[in-house]
Amino acid sequence: MKIRKIGCLVLLGILMTSCQNKIEVDLIQANQTGEKNDSEGINDDMNVEIVAEIKDQIFDVIIYDNRAANEFLMKLPLSIEMNDMNGNEKYYYLDERLTEEAVLPKKVNKGDLMLFGSECLVLFYETFNTTYSYTPLGFIENTDKLAEVLGNGSVVITFRQR
Repeated sequence: MKIRKIGCLVLLGILMTSCQNKIEVDLIQANQTGEKNDSEGINDDMNVEIVAEIKDQIFDVIIYDNRAANEFLMKLPLSIEMNDMNGNEKYYYLDERLTEEAVLPKKVNKGDLMLFGSECLVLFYETFNTTYSYTPLGFIENTDKLAEVLGNGSVVITFRQR
């Protein structure tokens, strides 16, 4: 009888861990696609909207509610020259490290704003599959002209509160 109770407790622990991991994965995937996820009371109502100004164009940016994103918000306004990499992203090394909570998104979407490592701010302007891990910070809502405005080479981007 004692062994059966212990077995049930171990099984219950495994199931609870699996459910928690599923919720976390669903939340990460929802955050990366900008979808709301209301399962188990989790949603993105705490997200903050800021703007990215690029060559006199204004893009609305939704910032996630996580530690790294909150640390990023504390740096605003932030005007930086972001360099181009691989024809699909702009990057900039921050002066200070942010909290790294990297996940493997498998797919990066146009407009994703992420942290590579703890210091490299990355803004993606193309959608592609990836094997790299990033800490999601937010995303640009309307990416229709993003690649065109960012252009080739480096570009100055100002992130600021709305």
